Amino acid sequence: MDDVVRRQRGEIRRDAILRATWDVMLRDGVRGVRHRAVALEADVPLSATTYYFKDIHDLLADALTLYAKEVMENI
Repeated sequence: MDDVVRRQRGEIRRDAILRATWDVMLRDGVRGVRHRAVALEADVPLSATTYYFKDIHDLLADALTLYAKEVMENI
């Protein structure tokens, strides 16, 4: 597989994980954000969440950063 295609697929999967994190936060609160819950919500293997994010703090920080970026783009 071409490196560019692989990178694009990785970015799409990472974005899906971040957006699923938003959904879990809205439904269950920040304390409900766990790798397993996010993987289930994003419909990705559990290993994908730990591949892209070393821990829950990184996952939450990146999800909130993406959210803030999108809010600022819409202002």
